[in-house]
Parts: sequence; C-alpha cells; structure tokens
Amino acid sequence: MEPTETALAEPELPDTVTEDVPITFTMLENGSKRGGRLLVSSNGYSYGVKNANKSSTLWRCSVRSKKMRCHATVLQKGSDFRLCSNAHDSLTERQ
Repeated sequence: MEPTETALAEPELPDTVTEDVPITFTMLENGSKRGGRLLVSSNGYSYGVKNANKSSTLWRCSVRSKKMRCHATVLQKGSDFRLCSNAHDSLTERQ
C-alpha cells in the first residue's frame, strides 16, 4: 500500500477578540525549595518574598541566577496584589 498525501485544513480564527483576564495570585506557604512562601500568578510566573512588614509584602520574580535576574515585583497589601512597574525581563521563562 502506497502512502497517500492529505492536506490539512487551516483552522479558522475567531472574529472576536477576547478581553484581558485579570491576573490572580495564589500563595503557597511552603512552596519554595527552601520551604519559604511562594506566590504564583495565573499567567505562569512565581515570586519569592523580597521584603515583608506588618502592612505589606514585596514579592520579586523567582527567576534568579548568576546570569539572569528578573526584576519584576508584586506588592501585596492584605489580600490586594498589585504588579509594580518592573516588567518581566524578555528572556524570563515562566516557572
């Protein structure tokens, strides 16, 4: 039996544009390798605690090595999370 060639149909793209979904955060108490708190975002990034005091916690991107240091941060005040002005570095891979 000889192999036959079949053409794959191109999938149709939707005409509608999806709205931006807000980013949500989940805190894991023993989520880091060393047993510390870890913050995981719905868009795939993870953060470790940089600074914490009674009223707020500053989280920084967990991508940290000798060659790559992502400076993205999230500020937590109570149950409110806010992305700070530092964007993820373009080479940062999601954890």
